[in-house]
Amino acid sequence: MVKNLLISTEDELSRVVDRATRAGHIAIDTEFVWESTYYPRLGIIQLALSEADCHIVDTLALRELALLGRVLSDPSVAKILHDAQQDLTILHRVTGSTPRNVFDIQQVAGLAGLSATLCLEDLLRETVGATLVPSATRTNWLQRPLSDRQTAYALDDVRYLPAAREKLLARVRDRGREAWMAEELALYDDPGLYAERDPRRQFERVKGRAKLPSRQLAVLRELAAWREDEARQRDLPRGHVVPDQVLLDLAARARHGALDLGTLRGRFDPGKYEVAIVAAIEKGLAAKEHERPRVAPRTARDVAFTARVDRALAYLRSKAIEEGVDAQLVASRAELSALMADGISASAEAHRLLRGWRREFIGDEVLSLCRRS
Repeated sequence: MVKNLLISTEDELSRVVDRATRAGHIAIDTEFVWESTYYPRLGIIQLALSEADCHIVDTLALRELALLGRVLSDPSVAKILHDAQQDLTILHRVTGSTPRNVFDIQQVAGLAGLSATLCLEDLLRETVGATLVPSATRTNWLQRPLSDRQTAYALDDVRYLPAAREKLLARVRDRGREAWMAEELALYDDPGLYAERDPRRQFERVKGRAKLPSRQLAVLRELAAWREDEARQRDLPRGHVVPDQVLLDLAARARHGALDLGTLRGRFDPGKYEVAIVAAIEKGLAAKEHERPRVAPRTARDVAFTARVDRALAYLRSKAIEEGVDAQLVASRAELSALMADGISASAEAHRLLRGWRREFIGDEVLSLCRRS
């Protein structure tokens, strides 16, 4: 008998959580709407213990999710997800619980002879031969009742995950990669992964900041921090408060004294935020030199350096194919380039290629290449 239950009460959720605790695993996915808010608006949570035991938690009807948080943080229960971080961040926020014992089938696939970037449909086809209901991602998950198509699509996202986990575990064991897998998945146990980013670091995500000198970067830091706090408090996308380009323009022209925001009219509403913007600019301008963000040096990359990175990348790809590991899971070109730029002074703290299974796989060879250069 197939159990496809819509969960809308704590008693119903409790029964599923109890069965998950006994089974030692539960597959999880979320569907949400994220269009005009800072935080995604959670519509449903899908749960599955097996192909025949699947459920949808109606988070509009059941807003108290402490029971789900209990199983989320239980290290004896494997949480099975695909491309897990976004879902786990949402679940951490609504339950207050830090995930433990996460099994991300996409990450594990990269250690099991498959790509670590496979979409769910392709990964399930490769592992369990499943064909999913056609996509319903462009749909309103806040509408009620859910349509039959929405329900079928949502359940398919978790229905086959327990079986896929078993297939991937077998492939990893056959390759003797259990320790590598455990190390990679342990990253999901870090509470810092789900914490909100420090508002004073948000300027690092503003494109175009590299052109600003240190003093103007300090202004941008304060403007971006103010905008982040404002966006969170009002639950608005950052760009709905003030667009990135306006922040850059404000930082670039920042001077002590009066600031003419009228020239920016039409790109945002200066009157609404003028006092806060002026305060942020003044705070940034007041920062002492040692308090300002460091301007990253522009390092010239000559032909010889580029050739060395190319050789390292070619070696990585060749070894990855030979060993059945996805090269993209090991390192990106940017990571290789950064490591080789630091050369023999590179530290394990700064470069994950020099830590754990990645160092064992290729990190030492890249360091040797640096020494020979």
